[in-house]
Amino acid sequence: HYIPYCTDTDFWKSKNVDKDIDLLFIGNDGKRDYRFVENLFNSVPHLNCYAVSQHISKKSITNNNFEMSKSSWHQNILSDIEIREIYDRSKIVVIPLTNSYQPSGQSVTLQSLSMGIPTLITETKGFWDYEKFINYENIIFLENNKIDLWKNEIDLILKNKSNYEKIRNRGMETVSQNFNLQIFYKKLMGIVENG
Repeated sequence: HYIPYCTDTDFWKSKNVDKDIDLLFIGNDGKRDYRFVENLFNSVPHLNCYAVSQHISKKSITNNNFEMSKSSWHQNILSDIEIREIYDRSKIVVIPLTNSYQPSGQSVTLQSLSMGIPTLITETKGFWDYEKFINYENIIFLENNKIDLWKNEIDLILKNKSNYEKIRNRGMETVSQNFNLQIFYKKLMGIVENG
């Protein structure tokens, strides 16, 4: 039996606070492209950037509008409530990945979309659900990690308010209807009860 990974959509819900972070990166697994994140943040000095990671070097960031928390979930440096507050302040989540069959960025993607934050992620062989996630409908896939490509997509999404709202709303809807914990529990109980 296979049940897709789900997230707590009741917890990962926006309180609609002011958005003072333009770009947010969260992650610590080995399939993230950390050097690309540093280069991307340096290439957008006009944007407020934030990283929650053990693998981003603050010394490598020249963007004066950069903040970070050296954190990872398994170390409990930041609580889930604090992470949710950082999400809620953010306009876009960026998840640059190295190409691999291993899924990466799944929990961050589901949390950020549940929070109503458009998410940009590298298109990889290991992405977990290309049927439910459709480019420019509820997520934005980027075919590679080239600075100009990512900068262009970031500019487009920040400038086009109607497209931003469409991706935001459809992302929330996709997670709520397909990847919330209630669905997970129902499927799990069905397996337990029916074998």
